[in-house]
Amino acid sequence: MSTFEIVLMISLIILFVIMCVYYSKCKHKFIKILFGFCSGIVLLYPVKLILSSFGHIIDINIITISISAILGIPGVALIAALSFL
Repeated sequence: MSTFEIVLMISLIILFVIMCVYYSKCKHKFIKILFGFCSGIVLLYPVKLILSSFGHIIDINIITISISAILGIPGVALIAALSFL
């Protein structure tokens, strides 16, 4: 595994644990999970457009969609931050 893949996997695991703890402590779990799911997917396309104007390409595929769906906005922020590496 390359260094980039190791950093990606560690970051994904940390964010997943944080999001699971956050969702477990919410009063309206289903609504929060649904909002996180939708906001992550909706935010992925504008982030792709903004980063492509800076010269960094993010491919929208099943992996980026699943990361943004499961982790929501923090997942999209992780994808955007790792595109600069």
